[in-house]
Amino acid sequence: MKKLNELTLKQREELFRQLRISITHHSNAMEGTTLSFRETKELLEHGNTAGDKPLHEQLVILGFAKAYDVIVREATNKENIIDSSFIKDIHAIMFEDA
Repeated sequence: MKKLNELTLKQREELFRQLRISITHHSNAMEGTTLSFRETKELLEHGNTAGDKPLHEQLVILGFAKAYDVIVREATNKENIIDSSFIKDIHAIMFEDA
């Protein structure tokens, strides 16, 4: 298995895209959301909502994915510190639209 820094930019983008969908779905499923993996993927990749699922759950999923994006982006800066302020900000991002 290649190390992350050995992957091409395109391979890293695909890896992070797949992780974003998988982590978002499984984390939210553990919390009780009812969207399937396919519905989560459709929502994140195309913005298509699952008409028979609660809007609140779909907003939570979108917020989670938004927070994931921030975490991945911020992880590239070695100067960033994960402290209570960072965690509170991530929580706020997750639920600002839900």
